[in-house]
Amino acid sequence: MSNVLLACRALIALLLFYVVTCSIVNGFGTRLSLLFFPFDISHAIFDALLSISAIWLVFGLHTRIMAAFSVAYLGVYVVLVMSQNIVDPTIVYAPGLALFLATPLMMFGGGAHCLTKRGAMSA
Repeated sequence: MSNVLLACRALIALLLFYVVTCSIVNGFGTRLSLLFFPFDISHAIFDALLSISAIWLVFGLHTRIMAAFSVAYLGVYVVLVMSQNIVDPTIVYAPGLALFLATPLMMFGGGAHCLTKRGAMSA
């Protein structure tokens, strides 16, 4: 079971890094003007949040919380991108896939392959 949880953590982290990479490559190159300045700031904030979530999932830190945050961040990010009439078909499916992969992590935690163990924080 812990190998399945490790695979879910790795796949969500890869999905988050993919969305951030698509965002940086497709987003900042075409909208570097003062007209879209507030959107670029929010874009950068969501990229940072997605990157932090992915790194924490790779290391297995607070896996249940980071899995839930990842789904929420991706959902808000896709709504933000679609509200600007910029539809990237490669990231529209990301929240559903992240929810599918995050469900076992939210139920069972990160598994045995984590940086910290459950009892380490109580000592």
